[in-house]
Amino acid sequence: MTKSTDILISTHILSGKNKTYDTFTKYISSDFRTIKASNPHEYIEFCWNSYETKCPKAAKTQSLNGKVFEAVVATCLYREGILPMFLQAQVTFVPNVDFDIVLFKEERRSPIGISIKTSLRERYK
Repeated sequence: MTKSTDILISTHILSGKNKTYDTFTKYISSDFRTIKASNPHEYIEFCWNSYETKCPKAAKTQSLNGKVFEAVVATCLYREGILPMFLQAQVTFVPNVDFDIVLFKEERRSPIGISIKTSLRERYK
């Protein structure tokens, strides 16, 4: 079994120990698999509320907010068994677009691209 402190890295949700890793493990959980939530909505709400209330305002940036939210959504998909999942991926036939998450369902033979945004400005773009 994977050590709980390395689960974000071993699942490839995060590439290494960086600011996002430190923030997620300190303010949300060191092992997202142990968070008690009966459905994905509750899980995401719990994680985001933990980050919002526990992380000091001075430490938060728009970039960090986005990276943490991407990690929260990716961990939720992992918990729900929605795999394979490719993070920060490009799709050959969609030029000049970087997706936050790309899912691939074998039955449909088509990718599902997800772009995750934390601000209204970014969603509008």
